[in-house]
Amino acid sequence: LLLEMRPSDMMHSTPLKVSNETETLLKMLPADLSQTLHEHTHQLSDVVLDKGRRPHAWISGNRLLLGDEARLVKQDEINAVVEELGGFGSDNRAGLERQLHRISAIRNRESDIIGLTLRFGRHVSGNTGIISDLLFGDTTKSILFLGEPGAGYVWCCWESACS
Repeated sequence: LLLEMRPSDMMHSTPLKVSNETETLLKMLPADLSQTLHEHTHQLSDVVLDKGRRPHAWISGNRLLLGDEARLVKQDEINAVVEELGGFGSDNRAGLERQLHRISAIRNRESDIIGLTLRFGRHVSGNTGIISDLLFGDTTKSILFLGEPGAGYVWCCWESACS
């Protein structure tokens, strides 16, 4: 309707582009797990490796157990991933240079890492077009971004409601 009635008011946004830089993180996993996950890279959000338990991944919000029932995570597999990462900070988190992936570690009482959660981060470009009418529109409106970085919460506030 806006296109027909007021075409000059139309904003043409660029299409959203989601980066899928999962290869670096997948290469750190044991080969059998990495190979299984290659077909799910666009929906993959997390991989969990806990010593003595079955490895699993979160794909499109669903948990997928990896390998057969006898496939349990070994300490040397966890150590291999940790060695490639180069260590963790005091908050038990690590990352990869110039990538959005985050890795969290679980330690036992002796401070040995016995579990890892690998979260696959993605960069989305072209998404500012979604709110460009708010950014460049009426100057009596304001936008308040809530939450920690990456939370993705946007609250639009009009002067009369925000005062």
